[in-house]
Amino acid sequence: MDSQLQEWYKTNSGNWVLSAEQSQLDILLPQLQGKRILQVGLTTLNLLHSAKIPHKILLSLSTDTINQADVYAHADALPFDAETIDIIVLPHVLEFADDPYEVIREAKRVLTYEGRLIILGFNPLGMMGLWKLFKNRNQQVPWCGNFLKTSQIYKLIDKLELIILHTKYFFLPPPIK
Repeated sequence: MDSQLQEWYKTNSGNWVLSAEQSQLDILLPQLQGKRILQVGLTTLNLLHSAKIPHKILLSLSTDTINQADVYAHADALPFDAETIDIIVLPHVLEFADDPYEVIREAKRVLTYEGRLIILGFNPLGMMGLWKLFKNRNQQVPWCGNFLKTSQIYKLIDKLELIILHTKYFFLPPPIK
């Protein structure tokens, strides 16, 4: 699914979403400190370029994109020791995970004590979610993903005793050609 999502980002709609998400990351990432930052998935779109952290790791979720990554693994089985990553960016990983709870649990395992988890996701109650319902494109990426409500993500995070420091919503117009 990761390689299909990367292909979608090359479309007009996907490119617009990517620009909006990257601009938000470009504001946030330079403010964060640490030694290691990990991007899980979408490795052809290196979203970490604005981070000032010295060791940037790109983890591919697909064998199709292994050439653009530093490492390949599943999001719920990260190949890192416990408490070794300062920041993890999950760009639309939860929408396509078999078990989003396990992905967040695994991220918590490898995050340092004061580590940060950044989750990018489509809001099912926002424009992308409404567009998904309107167009009924459930078989195509990204529409086939399981768009999680903020409350669902909060429950997963709370279950793992993580603390939410900030939630940011930004407007995405309908992906009309």
